[in-house]
Amino acid sequence: MDAFLREELERSLYVHFPLRVEEERTMETRLLKKKVEREIVLWGGSPEKYGVTARERRRFRMAFCGFGQIAENRPGRRQRIRTEFMQPLGIIQYLWNWEEPTGRICLKKEIRKEETRFGTFGILDFSEIRQPGEYRLKFGNQQTEVFPVGERILEGALWRMINFLFCERCGFPVPGKHGTCHQDVITEHNGLRMVYAGGWHDAADTSQQTVQTAEIVHALLECARAVKEGPLYYRLMEEAGWGMDFVLRTRFGDGYRAASAGHRRWTDNLIGNFDDVPGRCHCNAFDNYIMAGVEAAGAVAFEKLDPQLSWKCGRAAQEDFFFAQKVFEKEGILRPCWGEHTYHESLSQHYAAAVWAGTKLYALNGEGKIRERVLEDLDKLLDCQDHGETGTGLSGFFYRDEKKESIVHFSHQAREHLFAQALTEAMGTFGEYPGAKRWKRAMEGYGAYFKKLMAYASPYGMLPSGLYCRSELEDRETFDLVHPMLDFEKERENYRQQLENGTCIGEGYFVRQFPVWFSYRGNNAILLSMARSASLLGKALQDPVLTEIAREQMYWIAGKNPFGNSFIYGEGHNFGTQYTALAGEMVGEIPVGTQTRKNEDIPCFPMGNVACHREVWTTVAGRWLGVAADLYQ
Repeated sequence: MDAFLREELERSLYVHFPLRVEEERTMETRLLKKKVEREIVLWGGSPEKYGVTARERRRFRMAFCGFGQIAENRPGRRQRIRTEFMQPLGIIQYLWNWEEPTGRICLKKEIRKEETRFGTFGILDFSEIRQPGEYRLKFGNQQTEVFPVGERILEGALWRMINFLFCERCGFPVPGKHGTCHQDVITEHNGLRMVYAGGWHDAADTSQQTVQTAEIVHALLECARAVKEGPLYYRLMEEAGWGMDFVLRTRFGDGYRAASAGHRRWTDNLIGNFDDVPGRCHCNAFDNYIMAGVEAAGAVAFEKLDPQLSWKCGRAAQEDFFFAQKVFEKEGILRPCWGEHTYHESLSQHYAAAVWAGTKLYALNGEGKIRERVLEDLDKLLDCQDHGETGTGLSGFFYRDEKKESIVHFSHQAREHLFAQALTEAMGTFGEYPGAKRWKRAMEGYGAYFKKLMAYASPYGMLPSGLYCRSELEDRETFDLVHPMLDFEKERENYRQQLENGTCIGEGYFVRQFPVWFSYRGNNAILLSMARSASLLGKALQDPVLTEIAREQMYWIAGKNPFGNSFIYGEGHNFGTQYTALAGEMVGEIPVGTQTRKNEDIPCFPMGNVACHREVWTTVAGRWLGVAADLYQ
C-alpha cells in the first residue's frame, strides 16, 4: 500500500472522504525523489536498427502498463492515430509492487520482433526479473517512469476502486461530491410504495440497477475473502454491507422487487412534485436467482462480523431462490423492459444462474430438493455447450439454448463469467457425484476455448470477443434482444461488414477482437467478464495458462494497451479525464472502455470526453473486483 493511502486509512476507517488524485501525486512525487531506481536497458542501439526511420518514430511509441509508461505526442490526423496503435515500436510486460532499490542496471536484452495480422511489433520482455523493487525501462533515448515489481500488485488499485464505489453511493452524503440523493425515486407494487435509493449509481448519469449493485456486493465479498484480514478486509466488508442493505431493502417479499430507475439528474428529495422519478418493479427468474446467490454469499461472509445481517441474507436467499424457481417453471424467461441490464439474458444463462444460486444455497442449508434441482439444471446447461459442432477448431463455448443455433454474445453488459461460476461452484460442492467427470470436462473445454482465442490476440494480450457465425445475419429474434431499439434490416449490412472485418476461420465463422455492436460501445465489462471466467477456471483446474490470460486483461486495463492509458483514474502515470457528468472526477473511476471506429475490428478510444466509451460505470468496477479477488495473493 502506498504511503498516501496508508495515511488516509489511519486517519479514519469509517468516516470516508473521497481521495483526490492531486494529493496522491504529490505524495508519490515526494517519495520518488528519495529513491534511486534500477534500470532495465533493452539495448541493441537506436530505433533505426529495427527498421524505424526518424519519420516513422513520430508515429510510434512504447506502450506501458500502469505505473510506468511513455508515449510521444500523437499526430492529430486520423490515419496516423490508426497506424500508431497498429504498429507500435515496443510493448513492455508488467509486474508490480516495490521495496528499497539498489540502483544498478540489471538486465540488457534485444527486442524481439513479432509479425502479426495487426502489424509488426517489438516485444520488450523482462520476465527474468523476479527481485522485488523499483525499476525503469530504457530503449534508445526513451525511458519509462519508475514502476514496481513484486507480489501485491492489486492492493493500491483495490483501495482506489473502493473509493470510486464510495463516491457513487446513492442515498448517502458523499463529502465533496453530493448530498443525500434520490429520496423521491419511488417504486410502487400492490399498494405499497418504496423509496428506491441505496447501493451505487449505475454510471455517470446516476441511474440505478438493483442487480448491478448485487453483483458488485458479491465481487466485494469475494475480494474480502481473498484478503482475509486487516484494514482492507474491513473496508471491503463495510462497502459490501452498504450494498447488501439495498439488495435486501428492494424486496417486496412476494418475488417482486424494485429493479431499476432511469434518471439523469439530482432530485430535490421531496415526494410529490415535478422531479419525482418512478422506479421499475418486476418479478423474473434470472434476477431472483442472482439475488439469491448474492444473499447466500452474504450469509456466509457476514456470519461473524454481523450475525443479524447474515441471518437476513440467509432467509432472503431461501425465499428468492424459490420465487425464481416457481416463475421459471411456470413462465420460463420473463423479459424486463429493454432498459434493464438483464433484458438480453439467454436460456443457458438462466440455467447457469440457477446452478450457481442453488449451489450457494445448498451450502447453507443442505436441502436435498435444492441439490436435485441444481443437478438437473446443470445437465441442461451442459447441453448448451459446443463440442466441436462448428468444425472450426474452436469449441467449449456456450449457445443460448440446447438447440445450439445461436452463440452467446455480449455487446455492452456481459455475464460470460456466469458459466464458469456455475461450473466451478458445482464442482467444489458436488465434486464427489458421479456426474462430476462430465462437469470437469466441460470446464476444461471452456478453458480451452479461451486459450485458443488467445492465439488470435494481438501482442497486447487483449482477449478477443469470441466466435461469430454468418447465420446471425438471419437471426432477428436474437438481434432484437442483444441490440434493443435498433432496426434489424437497417443494421444488417453493418453487421455483415463487422463479421467480415474479423478473422475468418472457417466457412461462415469469424473471430472478432471486439463485439458486433452498434451503440453503447466499449468493451471493458465484456473483457473483464471473460477474464473472470479464465481466473475462476484457472483456480479450479490449477491451470496457470488460464490464470495468465486473466492477468493479461488486467494489464490491458492498467495500461498495456495501444493507447498507453490506464483506464483507472488515479492508477499509474497516464490516465485521462473521464465522463463523470454529475459527480466530478473520482479516484478509482473506470469507464465503459475501448470501442471501434464504425465497422472495423481494431481498437479506438476517441479523445472526446463523452458517453458511452468514456462514461464511468460501476458495472466495470464490479467485474474488475471479481478478477482481482481471484488473482489477489
